[in-house]
Amino acid sequence: SDAFLIPTNPDMFSLMAIKSLSAILPKWVIWKTQNIDNFKDSAYPLPSGTPKFIGTIAQRFNIRNGKATSPYKTKIIDLTNLVKSTLIPALEKAGMLFSTEQYKNAEIPDSFCLEEIKDYQGLAPKSQEYNVPVFMLNDKELNASGAALEGMKENREHFKNIYKSIADKISSLFVK
Repeated sequence: SDAFLIPTNPDMFSLMAIKSLSAILPKWVIWKTQNIDNFKDSAYPLPSGTPKFIGTIAQRFNIRNGKATSPYKTKIIDLTNLVKSTLIPALEKAGMLFSTEQYKNAEIPDSFCLEEIKDYQGLAPKSQEYNVPVFMLNDKELNASGAALEGMKENREHFKNIYKSIADKISSLFVK
């Protein structure tokens, strides 16, 4: 791929994964560089170029008063600090970052977290059941009524706006 995101959950497993990716991704780039010629005539040749890191997405946490609850917020901060202190230097050394100007123009913060996406609990199973993204569920597929339906419709719209924001940031990275 030309670029990649790293989805995270605010938990110890994502912290361990960020540490692992900090070591593994640069090794992949080295391996690819050393072996690209070996695959030039294969059915699936390795593409040229180095994949670039877009950012992270913090997801699947509970909120209270519009913000991540305390234990989740603490882990989100821990993830952000680990990304900045460990992942970014490793990716920079491997040539896996866009320019600072590109991140700035795409409005990607220096935390590299594109968005924080709360847990939409009831919408995810419905999305899977109907094989559509959450933001494309129609009112009938929500299978609710009254206040529950209104809450799901509000969450669906919120979800759509978050994903539009993410898509806009990604698209902006590739504008020259």
